[in-house]
Amino acid sequence: MPLRHYRSSSLDCKVDLRSSRCAECIRRVRKCDLVVTRTEFNKLRSIRLRLKEQLERAEDEEEKLARIRRLRKQLRFSERQEGAAFDKELASIEEAEEQERSLLASSSEPVV
Repeated sequence: MPLRHYRSSSLDCKVDLRSSRCAECIRRVRKCDLVVTRTEFNKLRSIRLRLKEQLERAEDEEEKLARIRRLRKQLRFSERQEGAAFDKELASIEEAEEQERSLLASSSEPVV
């Protein structure tokens, strides 16, 4: 609600809630006849509480998303480790089979 000084002009009345004075009155060094109604304060409080709740929900969601990203990263790391272990085991089996073939080939050769 515009102050009495500014009703006739098209100036916006912006209030500093800490000082309870409007910016124009502060700038013009005038007495401020601002009267903020209980309804206006309740509305401001309601807006602040709603925004606070939305922020908390968004932060909770952000934590969930961070956890999902962390778990995906851990899963990719685990899958790489599993793949490396599988490759190592396969190489070990192939090496053992090669040694076995070499041993069989050398034992089947005639002794001179």
